[in-house]
Amino acid sequence: MINLKDLLYEAWVVSRREGKKKNQLKRFLLGYGSLFVMLGFILLLGGGFDAFVDFSKYGQSYSQFLSAGMMAYFLALFGLQTGSNLVIDREGFGKLFLVAPISRLSILLGTELYLMMGMIHYLIMIIVILLIFDSLTILSVLLILLFCIYVSMFFLSIGIWLSTLFPSIKTANQVLGWVNLLLFFLSGIMFPISAMPKIVQRLFVINPLTYVVDVFRYLMTGQHHYPLIESTIFLVLFGAVSIFLGTYMYDKNLRR
Repeated sequence: MINLKDLLYEAWVVSRREGKKKNQLKRFLLGYGSLFVMLGFILLLGGGFDAFVDFSKYGQSYSQFLSAGMMAYFLALFGLQTGSNLVIDREGFGKLFLVAPISRLSILLGTELYLMMGMIHYLIMIIVILLIFDSLTILSVLLILLFCIYVSMFFLSIGIWLSTLFPSIKTANQVLGWVNLLLFFLSGIMFPISAMPKIVQRLFVINPLTYVVDVFRYLMTGQHHYPLIESTIFLVLFGAVSIFLGTYMYDKNLRR
């Protein structure tokens, strides 16, 4: 039986350890540097398309459409990379977890806590975007924050179990690179799904990021493509399976 107090304490210790792996000043500068780069990309590309593309039939400007999709993608990418780094660490300090009286669930929760601390940059970015488009409300920020925590957790798990499928770290990184590209181009980030050919739309259905982007876009702009109840059910079921697989594969990987 897992003691909740011990579980939370162990998770906090793991998160503190993750935070000490990198130089704090460097992480601060890179975090806010990426924030301004993303904001500039969204405003320049979105503003450029807004100048000559009529996007009104989709109920929003292209800048709003793109910003929600990009924020969902970077959130998923952040989770995948963190999960992959956790597996790569199996030959380093992570190996010591085998002899430590700590549960694997604590390790995952601690890493997720560290991930949430790093998400502050993205939350600031989201607030800035909502302010720009005059759609900022306390409720929208709270819902987006809760959604971000859940999505980051299951993409963290996806990053873990994808990385453990390959014996070579180099191979795992290469595969994750291709996965990132497929997630990006087959999720409706750049262009509306309804504007795609029917055969391509079928590919969007099997991509979990498609539903993340759709719900994220609804929370930020009020627009969505799929029925919200279907997207929510898919994300809950897929997330539960991913978190289970991530925990199981991480435990199995540490015991190699």
